[in-house]
Amino acid sequence: MRLIGLIGGNNQLKAILEDQSQLIFKEIYLNHAGKVRAMKLVNEVAGNLSLINLFIAIDNKLYHVNLDFKSIMTDDEVYLNDMNFSLVKEFKISPSPNADEDFITFLESSRLNNLTRLFVGTTNDLFILDLEHDPENEDDFKIKNISHLLENQVINYIYEEKSIVHERLWVGTENGLFIFDGKEKYNLLKHYHKKNSSLPSNSVIKILPLNHSKLLVTIKGIVLYPSWEVIENEYLFLDKITGCVPIKKRNFLLSTIFGDVYLISFDETPELQKLNGELTKSPIINIGKIKNYYFISNLKVNVFKIRCNNTTIEIKKICEIEDILPYCFCEIK
Repeated sequence: MRLIGLIGGNNQLKAILEDQSQLIFKEIYLNHAGKVRAMKLVNEVAGNLSLINLFIAIDNKLYHVNLDFKSIMTDDEVYLNDMNFSLVKEFKISPSPNADEDFITFLESSRLNNLTRLFVGTTNDLFILDLEHDPENEDDFKIKNISHLLENQVINYIYEEKSIVHERLWVGTENGLFIFDGKEKYNLLKHYHKKNSSLPSNSVIKILPLNHSKLLVTIKGIVLYPSWEVIENEYLFLDKITGCVPIKKRNFLLSTIFGDVYLISFDETPELQKLNGELTKSPIINIGKIKNYYFISNLKVNVFKIRCNNTTIEIKKICEIEDILPYCFCEIK
């Protein structure tokens, strides 16, 4: 048995355990009420191989958790108390005209010398937190520096690109795509929106690497960057895209609010194929991936294994989860 991931919901955190080909879901009891909006796993705690560093956003509060995966796998009930659950920062978020609620939307992390750099997206801002280990408690963090990168923007997605060619920070918002120089000062390079690009919508919800390109996912369609080739489909633009996850390097799974699931293939020319069969037809809220499992969320969570090659697609339903409405997923590597 091994711990492979976590699901965050309303006052809920579930551990996903894999026992051979079977999944087991175990409730982790939180002592802080609210919706688990985002999670980010960073490096394991130095000197303690059973602990995992996890940053978890509950509404507008950012916490650091030392997650003991041994206790998750062995104990009948798992509780996170103040000993391993510490507040990093409560964000004062200005009310946004584009969001019904004000909360942390997305977390991304990076390493900067001996610091952990955390990008915190909210319904109105993008913050950068530089964190260092607390000298009084090496298993915990304290803020060394905090700065603003974007203001008055609803942050949907953050992708940090580090390659031989580029160091860039890509930020998807409700007002288009922002690209920053990935160096320490994060100078704005480009701001793309519907009026100056081929973006089908200003609501950019996902940015995924694809060879030397980027797959930009909006709620009204998808486009390749930097060619700005729009992946067209006569039904897709009438629908609302709710999520996109990779299956393998050149294949992606796309979900919509109407309950349709598409396979996008880039093996030769871009191809969009609607998948039917065992997949749900109910409105899909989001889609997540942990290891080789795909979580399609509507009124319940349907878990599938999907394999594809150049000629065939294999879809196998594994199980259902009926007692959680997921806001976020986190894979344990």
